[in-house]
Amino acid sequence: MYKVMIVDDMEIVRLQLKRLKIWGEVSGFEITDEARNGYEALQKLQTNPVDLIITDIRMPIVDGVELLEEVMKKKLVFCVVLLSDYSEFEYARKGLVLGAFDYLIKPVNANDINKLLERAKLFIIEKKEEKKLNVYNYSVDVTQILELFESGRTVENLAYSIFDKLVFGDLDKIRMYHLITEFFEEVLEAINNNMPWFIKFADVSYIKSLNLNDLASLDELRDIYISCIKNLEAQIMYLYLGKNYGDLINKVSIFILNDVENEVALSTIANYMHMNKNYLCEIFKKKTSMSLLDYMTKVKMERAKKMLRECEDRSYEIADKLGYRDPEYFSKLFKKYSSMSPTEYRKLKK
Repeated sequence: MYKVMIVDDMEIVRLQLKRLKIWGEVSGFEITDEARNGYEALQKLQTNPVDLIITDIRMPIVDGVELLEEVMKKKLVFCVVLLSDYSEFEYARKGLVLGAFDYLIKPVNANDINKLLERAKLFIIEKKEEKKLNVYNYSVDVTQILELFESGRTVENLAYSIFDKLVFGDLDKIRMYHLITEFFEEVLEAINNNMPWFIKFADVSYIKSLNLNDLASLDELRDIYISCIKNLEAQIMYLYLGKNYGDLINKVSIFILNDVENEVALSTIANYMHMNKNYLCEIFKKKTSMSLLDYMTKVKMERAKKMLRECEDRSYEIADKLGYRDPEYFSKLFKKYSSMSPTEYRKLKK
């Protein structure tokens, strides 16, 4: 059964349409929702998608043509039919240009609308088949997200745009949830391939344990999706000094992140960059407002946190793996950085 929404600011018009003996088994269409204006219709479409909208042209707040324009832009509904008076033909013509399927002249009779529904059904079937063929391709969007992560710029606006592609017009919730889960798998794989250091620090359990089936609305789904993207972004940006800091700082950051478990001296980094140690430290502090030594300590302490959370190694063993020969010094450094000892941190996180 195909779902229909009636949109008209006059209750009597909505009532007359609902009373026509064409709904249900007769036509294969049923009225599942109604709205008093275009704004209310758009709000309802977020949680109650339909296949067909029958909308008046002249309405307060958001009129029928504006509703049509928004629906076509976001591809919220397959088919839109306009209700028009004879005097509103220019509006109806504009609607057809914008993508309306057809228009009906008021007052609507059962015979006219029944014929229209027969054509609309074929149109909707065709559009649904087209949609099945146009499978969402993750690669371009995942590449863009990765580029923003690497450059140190926020991904929020792009994330909202991708969400609209993932869910819009998809009436099958199971398929919708699958697409979002699959999208995150692609993002994590791309991050691990291009930022191999990430897995040494990150906690992505919140993504891998996502249960989207319990979500009641599209808004909830969007909030969870955006929250996951922002969490990923925050974890990357907390340690990674992106290309927005310049190539020099970016290369130093990647070198330190990749070699976090090696005993790396400032002179080693300077030699790797073919620079004088003091000059490198000066440039780093100027660009980041943080000393190079403090940054190295920050990276090692964050790696220590991950190891304390996820492995059973003792504190002195973790210290040794991170290049600290004196376990007591490591513990003091960790406490200064985290406001608790390694043992206290492990107990808290367990």
